Amino acid sequence: MSYEITGTITKIGEVQSFGSKGFTKREVQLSVPDGKYQQLIAFEFQGERSDLPDKYKEGDEVQITFDLKGRLHEASGRVYNTLNGWKITSLGGPGGRTATTANRAQPTPTNRVPAQTTDLGKDTNGDPYPF
Repeated sequence: MSYEITGTITKIGEVQSFGSKGFTKREVQLSVPDGKYQQLIAFEFQGERSDLPDKYKEGDEVQITFDLKGRLHEASGRVYNTLNGWKITSLGGPGGRTATTANRAQPTPTNRVPAQTTDLGKDTNGDPYPF
């Protein structure tokens, strides 16, 4: 699955190396408007893509294209998710929005499910639940 999101870079981490085979990853944090609150979202750029954030800095408005990855930790039964970034596109240069991006709608996931408008206290016929 591929998703896109627009926001402002708040932090670009250092490249980290793991293991003898030289696996690398780098974290980029993005501030994304969500109603009247900002959401802080962390993305990982792995392997040969860990150098993609090099040409950006904190405060730049960008669009990140990413995949959602999940893996099961066998011992605990817990699922861990990663937002695996694979593309960054500049939307306004350093320091924020430009006239061309100020009125742009937030991109949505390419396979987004429409929001439900039903009352959670009622069933599909509009009758209240018995509990």
